[in-house]
Amino acid sequence: MRNRSTVFLVVLAIATAACGGGSSPAPIEPGPDIRNEIRTVSSEPSTLDPHRVTDMGSHSFTSKLYANLVKLDLVLYDANGNQVAYGLSEITANQDFIKMIQHEEGHLEVIVVADLAESVPDPVVNSDGTVSYTFRVREDAKFYNGDPITAWDVAYSIERAADPKTRSTTAEPYLGDILGVWEMNIGKSIVNRVSPNQDEVWVDLPGLEVLDDRTIRITIDGPKEYFLQKLTYPTAAVVSKFQVESAADWTQKPNSSGPYFIAHKDVSRIVLEANPNYHGDQPRVSRITYFLAGGDVFLRFQNGELDFAGVGIVDLDLLAEVRDPNSQLSQYYFAINEFSTSYVGFNNQMAPFDDPLVRRAFAHAIDKELLVELMEGLVNVANGILPTGFHAYDFNFEGLEFNPQKARELLAQSRYAGNMPRIKFTIPGTGSAPSIIITNIVDQWRQNLGVDIEIEQMDFSTFMEQINRGTFQMFSSGWVADYYDAEDFLDIKFHSSRAGANNETRYSNPEVDTLLEEARTEPDSAKRVELYRKAERIIAQDVAWLPFFHGKTSVVYNSQLCGYFPAPMGISTVQYIYFCDK
Repeated sequence: MRNRSTVFLVVLAIATAACGGGSSPAPIEPGPDIRNEIRTVSSEPSTLDPHRVTDMGSHSFTSKLYANLVKLDLVLYDANGNQVAYGLSEITANQDFIKMIQHEEGHLEVIVVADLAESVPDPVVNSDGTVSYTFRVREDAKFYNGDPITAWDVAYSIERAADPKTRSTTAEPYLGDILGVWEMNIGKSIVNRVSPNQDEVWVDLPGLEVLDDRTIRITIDGPKEYFLQKLTYPTAAVVSKFQVESAADWTQKPNSSGPYFIAHKDVSRIVLEANPNYHGDQPRVSRITYFLAGGDVFLRFQNGELDFAGVGIVDLDLLAEVRDPNSQLSQYYFAINEFSTSYVGFNNQMAPFDDPLVRRAFAHAIDKELLVELMEGLVNVANGILPTGFHAYDFNFEGLEFNPQKARELLAQSRYAGNMPRIKFTIPGTGSAPSIIITNIVDQWRQNLGVDIEIEQMDFSTFMEQINRGTFQMFSSGWVADYYDAEDFLDIKFHSSRAGANNETRYSNPEVDTLLEEARTEPDSAKRVELYRKAERIIAQDVAWLPFFHGKTSVVYNSQLCGYFPAPMGISTVQYIYFCDK
């Protein structure tokens, strides 16, 4: 999930924001009046326009409000490699399958399945080397208001995302394979968006052909095995042209194409309810209430006001209890590895981090194992960019070791030796002290390099705006997978042609560019993996990012809930959760 650039230490942010002090709770016993409602907490989404989503908080809402031609799903295999459940509906219907996931007795595979489309089409290679996919939109596909969803709605939505007026930073990386999207997005081609009437859609992209009301052909610039996965991201979500062009405030209550619609929205809460016109599986619990106010979330969980609470380092007694297999609470504790990476980004075009020797010195000066100890094992050490178990992950890659002496030697060899400029480390957040992790990192740089770092805090929206402009020397951030392919991490974040909103560190290495470009269209999967591994090793040596952790989700949940497990990436599972008798 996107800028999927999330707040630094995404798991720490979730866990500590959702926890408070206090004694361990008794399992919640909800009354019958709330058994059709899931209650949780959330920050205010920065946008509900799916074509402009760049953060996990907004993604969690838009993934429920909108549908795409295709979506991601999961297949579960047991320890012997046998398929035991296909799709979330099967996995969540059996608590034994969820226990397998919890205890890592099998493994999950990410797949692409049809959503608004009737089926997932096979690619057709054209004589000019381009590749086409022909989608047939389902007959029963409708918006929340009952209007049919057609191929014209799909075309309009993709063109809207690509239109520079939409100001989408995700259209280029997620839709840029479609012929004409890149040129349109950067303003090199004309966008004719003014149609004579509200019902008419004019298609300007050469990669989009509406063959009839229910059929659309999408053509991309070459064979790319990950392309259909990209179409699952909110940038390709289908919106209502009539609503978007009729009301400036349309995102307050969008005409949903997904499983939920907004029933209520104010400064304190957002209420989603099941969309009766949704074509897919109806949510098993018809209402989700997101409380946007602060307060002691864990205490509210303990009092039966919420169905979920994160477990973090702020309450070590609770953490010890939920991890104790003999404790009752441990039955309702879920911890799972995420496909996420938390890191420090260095601006490769700004002093002193325009010198790779300085970046390497900063990397060798950090003891990551110590940071994991401070986090009480709620994260895993990140040796490289790709999360553990992710596509192309290299179990043999050990990264840059903790070596203070080598760090000092590299700094002494740099062109900033004895002339280090003032360094500002920018982090998202206001009104509170920096986390123990941030302060420890800065302390290690001070102790091991003799460099003083100024910590600058900034509210999240301003942080995201400025990071896209490249104004930071050094910043904290994170990235959560949007699809199961190394292209999602390595190409989108490090190819020199990527816009600054994606390649925030302004990293550029011609050798890496060549490897990533070869990997885009390499038909041999094993060769693609090797190309990405070579690129990752170079990126790690260049230290565009200094990765620290791969995240974990750590949550206690209502004892009356069944079907719950947090997916390792941005795949919504909430519509499959239900209240059960235990």
